[in-house]
Amino acid sequence: MATDRGDDGEVDGRDHISGLPDHLLHSILLRLPGGTAADAARTSVLSRRWRRVWAHLPDLLFYYRGDESDDDGDAPPTSAASQCAASRVGAALAAHSAPSVRRLDISLPYDSSRHLTGGHVSSWLRFASRHVAGELRLAVPLCNVNNEGEDEDVILLPICERVTSIGFNLDGNTLGFRPPAAGTFRALATVRLHETSVDSRELEDMLSCRCPSLKKLELEWVSIALQDGATTVLSLHSGSLEWLQIVGIQFDGRLQVAAPKLRTFHGRIIPCELYMAAPMLAEFCWHDNNCDYNGYDPTRHRLAVAAGHRLRRLEIDASSSGLELMRRFKTVDELDLTVHVTQDIEEYARFLEDTNILASCEVLVVRFTKMEHTFTSAMLHLLKQCARVRKLVVQLSSNMDDYLCKLFSECPCRNLPENRKQIRNTVLGLLEEAEVMDHGEAHNTVELVRLLCKCTKIQKRVAITVSGSKQSEHIRMKVHSIVSPNTKVEIFVR
Repeated sequence: MATDRGDDGEVDGRDHISGLPDHLLHSILLRLPGGTAADAARTSVLSRRWRRVWAHLPDLLFYYRGDESDDDGDAPPTSAASQCAASRVGAALAAHSAPSVRRLDISLPYDSSRHLTGGHVSSWLRFASRHVAGELRLAVPLCNVNNEGEDEDVILLPICERVTSIGFNLDGNTLGFRPPAAGTFRALATVRLHETSVDSRELEDMLSCRCPSLKKLELEWVSIALQDGATTVLSLHSGSLEWLQIVGIQFDGRLQVAAPKLRTFHGRIIPCELYMAAPMLAEFCWHDNNCDYNGYDPTRHRLAVAAGHRLRRLEIDASSSGLELMRRFKTVDELDLTVHVTQDIEEYARFLEDTNILASCEVLVVRFTKMEHTFTSAMLHLLKQCARVRKLVVQLSSNMDDYLCKLFSECPCRNLPENRKQIRNTVLGLLEEAEVMDHGEAHNTVELVRLLCKCTKIQKRVAITVSGSKQSEHIRMKVHSIVSPNTKVEIFVR
């Protein structure tokens, strides 16, 4: 405790911190190094004044990382060390006295699953429905299934009228949306469901009818079940939704999304049918994990946009399925390509064919996660398709390797005379800015700078910024030796 010194310089021993008002003490407790409810609760031993301070905290964080019998668990001091994590959380919530909680965050380890049931978690959510006016986060392992016929293996989410954000990682547990006939999640703006099982009709009712303020929705590795007699169509209608992410969804039916205000969509591994009506869509990101069978399929994935719809940003893999999606949009402001090409000659030839026509763009972002062919040949091919680009961003990974392919003289990437001719014929007259972020070998960055200096007929000053490499001084010397004193190219190495 803080002490003070009297006029004679002696320490007077008075406790000045305990005299502070509760809201300042809460601020102190929230800044403890551990940051959890248990760390705050341990201050009860200081004095009678501190005994109940923790019970009025606006933020409750329960993070368990080890064996739940460990004495470091998040629990008030009255809990026995041998109590399981689930019981400790319940005891702490029962002892909490604040009428409103700004944040409730519970994360349990896998070894707590033997004591955990859906009933435990449902009781915590009932607490949240009464007290949380803000963020609700929950990460729990797979619960024990009750063998006595009760429905405790289902985690029930009641109406939470003041919760603004929900983030659940339930490790395959079933989340039930079975609220009473009246009531909505009127303040809920963000929903994130990860590794969760849900019923299709309950999910549709929840998102389409009970979330009038929903703006952001993430469904990652969510298993959607169809009950007997249920339609195979899951319809999500939201007049407020602006941001949607769907990854690895498991659903044997068709997902229909109608979102007139949707601006951003991120998709990856969507095997089910998808029909999306989003007239205001501005940013579209779709990755296929370098497997075309996981990618965009126009026969199963339908996007209803007006003819000639222009995107602000399109992020795809430079693969057959990704570029099939790109052809839906002739013009985008920013085209973001992820390139992953292995040593196989046929794969490189397919890459050349697939990227022979790219959407017109002003900003081109190329992320090389792997390129086992001559890097400059691949980069030159892409630049030829984007002659009107004003800004170029290239990210080079540590997986870059342009040596292996030199063993194969028949590979098109080794056609050096043709490459020199392409360099002379490639004009980037509108280029104003280039950024190179190198997380691998420096020679690729040097070759890219050399290529840009050779193939651009400079109409205005071009700034090339290089960053990320561990060999920044080596790059600085190399690239400055490349640039002619008469050129308008400026090099910045960070």
